[in-house]
Amino acid sequence: MGPQLFGRDEGDGVEVLSDPAWLRAFDAAYAAALALGAPELLTPEENAVLAHRWTIVLGPPDVPEQQRA
Repeated sequence: MGPQLFGRDEGDGVEVLSDPAWLRAFDAAYAAALALGAPELLTPEENAVLAHRWTIVLGPPDVPEQQRA
């Protein structure tokens, strides 16, 4: 974490996350939340693509429906 972690948003003047590594982590978490939290919105293939960056680092989630099958 360096001095570039946050930057000022020009539109409303508040501090926002600007570090590229943390922005990539946010993108991965956001995509995984969509894929794993609302899987009915997309096809299984689309969900796999969205969750890929998350699952390669943390592994697949513990989903109760999958454990019962």
